[in-house]
Amino acid sequence: LYPFVLLLMNTGARASEAASRHVDDVDLKGMTTEIRVTKSGKPRTVPITKAVRDALAIIDTQDYFFLEEKHFKNERKKNRPALIFREAWESALSRVKKRDPFFPEITIHDLRHTAGTHLLENGADLRTVADILGHSDIRMTMKYTHPSDQKKQDAVERISHLGIKQGNRVRIDGTFQDNKMGIPCQGYNYSMSLNIRPEDLLYCQKRKKKKTSDT
Repeated sequence: LYPFVLLLMNTGARASEAASRHVDDVDLKGMTTEIRVTKSGKPRTVPITKAVRDALAIIDTQDYFFLEEKHFKNERKKNRPALIFREAWESALSRVKKRDPFFPEITIHDLRHTAGTHLLENGADLRTVADILGHSDIRMTMKYTHPSDQKKQDAVERISHLGIKQGNRVRIDGTFQDNKMGIPCQGYNYSMSLNIRPEDLLYCQKRKKKKTSDT
């Protein structure tokens, strides 16, 4: 089970893609795996990590890394090769939940989401992640990836300098934005210090014939 799970988490491959790995699909020296049969119908080449390479290298096989001849005699497992790991996965999850009853019900497919999310959180751009996951539509990649609470916290910390008090006053720097369209109003960059009161709220609005601003 471990090499299979490692392959899933380190490549973001679909469970069926990972389970059907053949020695001819994997270049251990070049550290890539070619996924020929895909959901989109388009083959793709995915890099593998050193950990995956080492885990696959010790598997003694001349054909498939995980599948055996008996699996091809079962039509369901032949068409959905990841089924051979279902029992082992559920057993492992059961052992974990005995130690921690609140552990979530994680499915094998969730590891694909995990890979996509961690790729983004570790600096990979969305287009690269889409190519690795095999998404022709980048919007699908956005559905598969979920920023963590820490990632969102880090994001808002980048604007934590806004409105910092200097003595008894607050300094505000920025650009007015149209309160309907959400776009900057040209010529309304500002930098000021003020005591924050309701009447100090800044805004601008567009009118049919002329632009006005109130502070």
